[in-house]
Parts: sequence; structure tokens; C-alpha cells
Amino acid sequence: MLPDSRFQIPDSPRASRAGFTLLETLVFIGIFSVAIVAFMGIFVSTSRVLVRQSGAAEVTSQSQFLLQNLQYYIERSSNVDMAAGTATTTLRLRMPDSAQDPAVFQLSGNAVTLTVAGGAASVLTTNKVRVADLSFTKRANARAHDAVAVAFTMEYNTDNLTRKFLQALHISVARVAAATFDSDLLPANGSLNLGSDELGWSSINSLINFSNNNVGIGIVPAAKLQVSGGDIYIDTATRGLILKGPSGANCYRITVTDGGAIATSSVAC
Repeated sequence: MLPDSRFQIPDSPRASRAGFTLLETLVFIGIFSVAIVAFMGIFVSTSRVLVRQSGAAEVTSQSQFLLQNLQYYIERSSNVDMAAGTATTTLRLRMPDSAQDPAVFQLSGNAVTLTVAGGAASVLTTNKVRVADLSFTKRANARAHDAVAVAFTMEYNTDNLTRKFLQALHISVARVAAATFDSDLLPANGSLNLGSDELGWSSINSLINFSNNNVGIGIVPAAKLQVSGGDIYIDTATRGLILKGPSGANCYRITVTDGGAIATSSVAC
């Protein structure tokens, strides 16, 4: 019995095709290749940016660590022990704490080292970076604390051009601590003064005080010479207090006898 043609389903054009045609395959391969090339380009560019950023982060981190150490010791130093105005690769700082005195920064190869109190040198930068052109310059300030100008170049330690990153830094750090000395304070010659009319000292050890050209011992003076809390003791028998007469022509030394009587003797004015 033959099937009724009314119940036959016509062949679908899609069902009659066994697979992709050659043209469709070529078009698909072309589109896929373009997409892969574009993706690879984006991937390579992103990788380069990430690699460069990792180098930049390393240089920035170590630069900040080095600057923090320099700032800590310079601010707390009592003296910048180097000639003013001359750039050098070694910074020597005198510290008020004997456990830190002296503190020496210097460039050793491509690294920066710190030596404290004559001990072993500590390396402040790792082998991931290279430091070059390190220089320290003392800036003397007559009316303020000295400062140190610091300049250096730090780069990521690699020969891969895609990872290269270089940073040049210039900074000036001033001392904030008072100066202290571990030896006698001596002038270079006999014509130097301690202080001046405009920049005078207020006291020495808070014991000898100065005020408006007056000198006080144990007190801020209200007269040319004022002593508080003690005696004026002259321990040489032939010496005493010299006073000038009203006319200004004669001067007399006032001394005391063994019996305690006041005696005077004429001296040259």
C-alpha cells in the first residue's frame, strides 16, 4: 500500500546539507584568526603594562624606604659632618645618641648602605633596583638649622626594555634637633666671636644668662652684673674690686686686711 501523499513531509533544505561548505569554513577560519590576533595583541599589551607597573612599584617602594631612613637620621642629627656646598657620595651625621653616632650613608656599587656607630653596614636597597648618581650636599643656614640636599637615580634592575623603569629624585631635609658636641668648642683663630649683636645667646647651661647686654649668674639680670644664690669670691689676697673715682682720673682697688678691715690702694685706670 502506497503512503498517502497528503501525509508526506517535504525535505528541508537545511536537513539536506551534510555540513559546512568550503566557503563557510574559510570565512569562519578568517574571522577566528582575526579575533585571535586581536586578543593576543591585547594580552601582550596588558602583560607589558603589568610588568612595567611591577617594576615601577618596586622602584617607588624602595625609594620611599631610602628617603624615610635619610629623613629620620638627618632630622635627628646634631651636626652634618661634611663641608658645606660640596656634593659627595658619603653623608656623615653626628648623632646625640651614642648608640647611633655616627650615622654614615654611602653608595656601595649600585646599593645604598647605612653604618651606625661604627658597626656593620646595612644595605638599604635590594638587588631588584640599581642606584646611581647618589649625592649629598650640605646647605648651611646661618639663622636656622643646616639642611642636606639629596639627589639620586634609581632604576629597576633588568635588561628587558619592556620592564625598564627609572626614577630621579631630588629632596632637601633639614635638621630639627639642637646641635650637641663631643669635644671642646674651639675657634679656628683668635678673632672669632660666639654669637653676635643680632643673634646673641640667651644663656649658657641655663646658669649664665644674658639680657640687654647684662650678665646674670643664676638669674636673668636687671643690671650689668647680677648674682643670685651665691657669693662673689676673690681667692687672691692682692686682688679685689676696682672702682673709679667721680672725676674719672683716679682708680682704687678695694681689698681687706687679715683683721677684716677694708683697705684701698691706688691703681691705674
